[in-house]
Amino acid sequence: MVHVDEKGIFLSGMRTEALLHLNYRMAVSEVCTLPAGVHNARRWRDNILFNDTASDFVRNVRSDGRQQAFRIWRYDESEIERRHRRFEDRTPGIRPRAVHGR
Repeated sequence: MVHVDEKGIFLSGMRTEALLHLNYRMAVSEVCTLPAGVHNARRWRDNILFNDTASDFVRNVRSDGRQQAFRIWRYDESEIERRHRRFEDRTPGIRPRAVHGR
């Protein structure tokens, strides 16, 4: 994931095991280490927010090490498909359409 804000460019990925910062001098530094397999890490306020894929949690870790963990709900794929088909059956003719730039 790449996130840009007034402090620079932040990079992370499932194999980086760190949140990296690229500053205006093109120097890379490590903001923090991350567990293997996490992704979408970014700074949020003074914390680090990331998707802990292996555990199915989104975690918000404070600089003092305390954290909040939010469980990701799991859904059976067939149930999602069944509900989607029911919605389409009730809304004939309504389909998403592409929006083109001007």
